[in-house]
Amino acid sequence: MFGLAASTYRSLGMYSEALIYFEQTLNEYPSSIEVQPFYAMCLYNLGRHKEATSLLLKLLVSTTNSDAINEYQRAISLYAQDLDKTW
Repeated sequence: MFGLAASTYRSLGMYSEALIYFEQTLNEYPSSIEVQPFYAMCLYNLGRHKEATSLLLKLLVSTTNSDAINEYQRAISLYAQDLDKTW
């Protein structure tokens, strides 16, 4: 229910309200990875671009079946921790 309400609020441009519902959903159901992309979109809509990108990178690494992406799993995970870091 929370996820549906959150997604509805987000699609209506009510990002702050959506954020509350997304966070409640993820606190109650932390393993519900299907909510995370929508949560990331909400973070993006709220100007929290770095946090949104980090979440999506972590989700990509943890759910992909792509051998090509898995080859770069370590690098992607490091960037997900700090997108602004340079070496």
